[in-house]
Amino acid sequence: MGNADTSGNAGTLSKAAKTRERIRQELAAAGPLSITQVSRRLNMHPTTVGNHCRKLVELGTATASPDDVKVMGNLKVKRMIYEAT
Repeated sequence: MGNADTSGNAGTLSKAAKTRERIRQELAAAGPLSITQVSRRLNMHPTTVGNHCRKLVELGTATASPDDVKVMGNLKVKRMIYEAT
């Protein structure tokens, strides 16, 4: 994925880069998934998955598209679906 560890350990991936690669591989294998679906499949906290998914989009290795809107009380929440590129 090209995310070298910036701590001076040339050729190794940082913990964050390894986590993102796990998520990217899951998206590639399973197709478009929500943050909740990825977090359940990989046994990771949804906040962690969401942060990494947004970074994958920023890096150009995943895409995000709106899926549906959940209504929670008076709050409308747009769910995003992520897919590996």
